[in-house]
Amino acid sequence: MTHCAAPSSHPPGRRHLVARSAGCGIAIALLALGPACTTTSVSSGVARPMPAEPRDPPPVPAGARVNSMAFIVGSKPIDSDGNGWPDRIEATVTLFASPHRTPLWEPGRLVCSMFLKGHARTDQTPPITEWTFEGETLDRAKFTSQVGRQYALFLNLLDLGSDRLPFGDVDLICRFEPADGRPAVQCQGVRSIQIGRRAAN
Repeated sequence: MTHCAAPSSHPPGRRHLVARSAGCGIAIALLALGPACTTTSVSSGVARPMPAEPRDPPPVPAGARVNSMAFIVGSKPIDSDGNGWPDRIEATVTLFASPHRTPLWEPGRLVCSMFLKGHARTDQTPPITEWTFEGETLDRAKFTSQVGRQYALFLNLLDLGSDRLPFGDVDLICRFEPADGRPAVQCQGVRSIQIGRRAAN
């Protein structure tokens, strides 16, 4: 037979109150510390896809010929001789045989023309100057980037005799003249940049 002790009718003494208070304090402390020590892991349940494997671009079919181009000009000419006057414009040309999107090199020459701002494509004002890249000069301009085969061109303002020019805003255009005599391929639009000495900041 199991005997259950009847509750005491006497109020708890001071010692019991202290013990109960201490026990409650420890329990509260453990509850307070509990969330700070809990590590929660959240998973969306969706696996992140692996990046695509890099692939070589499809080759341009044999016999394809350049019929379009991209002409990119650096927004700020370079002061290569450190005299405070920019003297070198950096440009990149990419040739395509559309509709194929893989760039290619083709024998011929690249001609970059510089006009006073607003006078390119007008057939009324001759260019200030032109830079022609052909033969070994064009071969040395070849490079391969993540885009593919391209040409890096350096347009030297010192070819005009000085980099201290009496104008500041110019337009640039470029064309590719195929070696087989086909019509020249023109860049789309005009590239406008500022040359000349810039005010100190």
